[in-house]
Amino acid sequence: MVLKQCHINAVSWISRCNDVLVNLHAREDQDKVVNELNCLLKDGASLRIQVDELPLVELELKKACCREKVLKARDIKMPMDSIQQLMMEAFVLQIEKEKLFVDLSGVIEAARCWEERATKLLAQEAQMLDFEDIIRISADIPVLLPSLDDIEDAVAMAKSWLENSAPFLVSSSSVISGSVSSLKLEVLKGLVSHSKLLKVSLDERRMLEMVMKNCDEWQQDASYALQDARCILSTDLNDDGKYSCLLGKVEHLATRMESICKAGLSLSFDFAEIPKLQNACSMLRWCSRALSFCTCAPSSEDVESLMEAAENLSVISVSGTLWSALIDGVKWLRKALGVISLPGNYERCKLSDAEAVLAESQSIHISFPLMVNQLVNAIHKHKLWLEQAERFFSLNSEERSWSLILELKELGKASAFSCSELNLVLYEVEKVEKWKQQFVEIIGRFVDDRNSLADALQKVKQSLDISLNIYGRSWSAKPRKLCICYTGYKEEKDFLTCSMCKDCYHLRCLESALKYGEKQPELRMLIELLYDSENFLARIGEKDLLQQIVEQAHECKKCLREILDFALSYLDKDLTVVCEKLTIALKATEVAGVCDNQDKCDLELASARNSWRVRGKRLLEDAQKPTMQLVQRHMKEGLAMSIPPEDYIWQKLAKLKDIGLQWADHAKKVGTDSGALGLDKVFELISEGENLPIYLDKELKLLRARSMLYCICRKPFDNRAKVVCKLCGEWYHIDCIKLLTLPKIYFCAACEPQTEGLSVSLLADQERSTNAKSVEPKTPSPRHTKSRKKPGETESIVMQTMLAFENHSNVFSHCSGIDWLKWKNRKPLRRTAKKRTELKILSQFFHRQGK
Repeated sequence: MVLKQCHINAVSWISRCNDVLVNLHAREDQDKVVNELNCLLKDGASLRIQVDELPLVELELKKACCREKVLKARDIKMPMDSIQQLMMEAFVLQIEKEKLFVDLSGVIEAARCWEERATKLLAQEAQMLDFEDIIRISADIPVLLPSLDDIEDAVAMAKSWLENSAPFLVSSSSVISGSVSSLKLEVLKGLVSHSKLLKVSLDERRMLEMVMKNCDEWQQDASYALQDARCILSTDLNDDGKYSCLLGKVEHLATRMESICKAGLSLSFDFAEIPKLQNACSMLRWCSRALSFCTCAPSSEDVESLMEAAENLSVISVSGTLWSALIDGVKWLRKALGVISLPGNYERCKLSDAEAVLAESQSIHISFPLMVNQLVNAIHKHKLWLEQAERFFSLNSEERSWSLILELKELGKASAFSCSELNLVLYEVEKVEKWKQQFVEIIGRFVDDRNSLADALQKVKQSLDISLNIYGRSWSAKPRKLCICYTGYKEEKDFLTCSMCKDCYHLRCLESALKYGEKQPELRMLIELLYDSENFLARIGEKDLLQQIVEQAHECKKCLREILDFALSYLDKDLTVVCEKLTIALKATEVAGVCDNQDKCDLELASARNSWRVRGKRLLEDAQKPTMQLVQRHMKEGLAMSIPPEDYIWQKLAKLKDIGLQWADHAKKVGTDSGALGLDKVFELISEGENLPIYLDKELKLLRARSMLYCICRKPFDNRAKVVCKLCGEWYHIDCIKLLTLPKIYFCAACEPQTEGLSVSLLADQERSTNAKSVEPKTPSPRHTKSRKKPGETESIVMQTMLAFENHSNVFSHCSGIDWLKWKNRKPLRRTAKKRTELKILSQFFHRQGK
């Protein structure tokens, strides 16, 4: 039974083996084939019966494994040795004829050909295109090529070299100099040395070598130029005949160095020789400018700029005898120019300094003949000026004119060295000019663009002469009476005449007065100026004019003081004399070109006092009586002006004030006595107040309001509670008519009969508002005359009528006869209440005031 089962298993395995081995090599999934063969081989090994197919399965398994490796080699690049080993296995297994292995043989052949070509490229220099082409071909060969890394390294090295060399190649081919940044020469040398190790043939190598050659040639030219500069700067200057020849050599070498510097900069390399060349070239240019001064006279600006340039030059690398000699020569030039450049030299040197500089010219190694001649001439001019100054100082004070000292000053500023004589002249001129400037500032009213200081002083002198003419003390031979403000313009026809004083004024003079304004120089300042001019070295014409002006001003001051002393001490009634004298003083001081502040203040005070007196006199003599306020205000102004108590106008005003205050006090007492004084006395007091020489409006209003009587008590308007009649407008004290409450509408006893035609409701209101048991006398109902108040008008408070009386207090004085009758008949005559008192005696008084 067991044997039978083994036989069945063997038959089944063989059948299965046949199925697996059919078209085994044509299948794509060789990994599954390998797995199936492994399972089949394992199952066959477990059979108890020996089968002939088992070795065949083992062989097919080896072939399947070989095919699987080849398929993997197609996806992953493998080394050349591994692929060749696979081909050997296929040859042993006799499957090399299969397509898979035939294709693998082609890959091996392509790799072998590629290696041979790569070996040739690496052995000899080839173009970059060949290297890039072989690298591109290697991408299609699925084999790890041994020489591929060397090829790629050679290409990468060439590209890196090209990248580093690009700035140098661009610089050598650039048309515009300085278009790239400064390059390092050491880097260029390293690139040229490294180019010899390249395995790629590049045209840039030869270009870089050419750049290196150009740099070497430039450095050689620069070295030769620097050597020539050292030779020139070491030239001895003892022979004066060499100056012109040496100047040409220096300029030629400087031009050559500038060309070399320009070529070096165009190469764009940081040559160490370029700063040396530039410095040497600047030194040569400097030397060329310094040598040119041997044949021409330089200016101070040229020498200063040359010295400043020398300080900025570096003489470490290039220096010599010529440089040192020229430096000393230029320093001497600066000293010499500092001596002879007098107009612009505010710190003048002395004669001894100039002579020392002249002597120093013999010790320098370079000659400046033109400058030496100028120095000699400057010394000679100084000596000539000293002789002229000594002649000026030897003159007497009258002969030393202002023009001579000005001429001496200008010559000294132009040609003299520092000395005591020049300092004295300059100090004297400056002192006089400051004095004149101060003079101009003081009398600026008379100075303009067309007039000099002397002309202005003549105008001041003429103005003082006119002022003295006004005072009646003219200094001129023929005093003029036509125009007070100016003596000129004899034939002038256009003039104005003053409406008050009848003086005549030229229109041109009035225009000048407006132009100059009111500012006048003070006499004190002119005296100080005259005192300062006493010690002047030279004689000036303005001083003599100032002396005359001061004398005239003192005379004007004397005349003015006489008028002021008279005006300030005058106390009488007649003001005509004072007005005339003050008018003369005002005209004279207005015209005068000089003033004294104290006199001006005193004149203003005298004018103010006189004006106060005139206004006070007008106040006293005016047809309209002055009010108390005007009198008090005017006296307050006089008190501020210190009007003497003995003054006539002051005494009159004080007396008028005392009279008014005395009556006003009495009127105020009567106005508030609540009717204690009889009406006859009140009217007498009113008449007395109206006849006073001063008008007291407030007190008169108070007394006229006091003369009006009201109510049944016939008393003046007082502050007790009152009520007004709706019909007649008469006022009644509440306590006099014995009202317990204040009604809204009230009818007095005299008007009560006229209320019969009123509505029932109005009468009811009246009855409710008054006490039914009032003891006020009853009156009949006569026919009333027309009331002053309309029935519809209401007067509810006392203060309204009080204000009405205050605003119309002149009703008595301004009413006509008919108005007076209306006022007298404003209440019915038939009434039980007490009638108004009729004062026939005062009717004429009221009518007279109304006229």
